[in-house]
Amino acid sequence: MSGMFSLFGRMPLFFKGTYNTEVVVGESEPAESAIRRFRRAVMQAGVIPEVRRRRYFETPQDIKKRKEANKHARNRRARQQRQNKGF
Repeated sequence: MSGMFSLFGRMPLFFKGTYNTEVVVGESEPAESAIRRFRRAVMQAGVIPEVRRRRYFETPQDIKKRKEANKHARNRRARQQRQNKGF
C-alpha cells in the first residue's frame, strides 16, 4: 500500500491505490455475522471516509480548510485527554 500515514491513527493522509478488504465466511456462519464482520473491516480500512472525501472535487483552498479543521480537532482531543489525566 503506497501512501503516507498519520501518526494519530490508521487514516492515510493521502492514498493512491486500491483497498482490498476480505472476509472469509465459515460454512455454518450466518450471513448477518459475515456482513457485520465485512462492514467492520471496511470501516477499519478507512474506505468509507475516503469515498466521502472523494465524492466531490476539492479545491486547494478546501483542502487547506479541511486539514486545518482536522488539526484543530486533533489538538482539542489531545488537550482534553491531557486534562482528564490530571484528575
